[in-house]
Amino acid sequence: MKKCAFLITFLILTNFAIFAFTWPQSDVTENSFANYFGQKRGDSFCNSLVFQVPTEVVVAEEGAVLVVIGENSGEMGWFASPLGNSLILAHDDEMISVYGNMQTMDIDSSAKYLQTGRLVGTSGDSGWHNGQSGLEFQIIDTQKDATINPLLLMPQIGFTQRIRIQGVSAVSRDGTEYDLRVRRTVPAGRYSLYFHRNETEHPYSTTVSINGAAVETVTFDVLTKDKNMLSVSGKRLFTAKDVYPKEQKQLLAEISLAQGRNTINISAKSINGTETSLTYILDVR
Repeated sequence: MKKCAFLITFLILTNFAIFAFTWPQSDVTENSFANYFGQKRGDSFCNSLVFQVPTEVVVAEEGAVLVVIGENSGEMGWFASPLGNSLILAHDDEMISVYGNMQTMDIDSSAKYLQTGRLVGTSGDSGWHNGQSGLEFQIIDTQKDATINPLLLMPQIGFTQRIRIQGVSAVSRDGTEYDLRVRRTVPAGRYSLYFHRNETEHPYSTTVSINGAAVETVTFDVLTKDKNMLSVSGKRLFTAKDVYPKEQKQLLAEISLAQGRNTINISAKSINGTETSLTYILDVR
């Protein structure tokens, strides 16, 4: 019930705050991102939207200057990786925005409040990253102690992201793996359903239906804390270890298969609404 209440509150919040933030940098395209929110990052989730190329950074939503973090500062709170030079702004709706991995900072030391569109510097490589990357942009709901997918709160950009579903497998509770591309007869029981993770594409949500009834949707709209570990929501909270048990696997859903003919439909959606689906018909014995 707690989780349901949180999600309802969150949906109400986002309905009022939709597109409350503008883009923190210009000329955003489908090639602008090094990491999407919710992707595997080390042993956890990426809790930022990470831009690919260093460039000028502007304020995405007016707010009070909460703190400016200098290079090499230690980890604090939600900042799961060292962010280098960073700016944190507080907003009236109990959210804060974080601009990390800044190469230069163009902020007067006496500045208390910054307006939308104000130039605050350039992104670069002051934080820790694998390979080249630019701005790390986070939006945090301090009241709910959760990070929010920034793409939910910014205007949609003009490209169509298509998610591919490949290499689907079902892993039983005893660890037996069935490759559904070649295996269409499986024992009855409970399974974790996975697909082959793509490092450059990331679904906003995945839904699995069995015989026409939806059994689980895993969404990457917010990251909450479960026993001090970042988690995403499905029928339960899933940690990064649940979602990414191996380097190339990503969780679709946890399912139960009863004896008989089972039609499994898998749907993956991108943040801009494009949907990809795949169907398997299994003989369950």
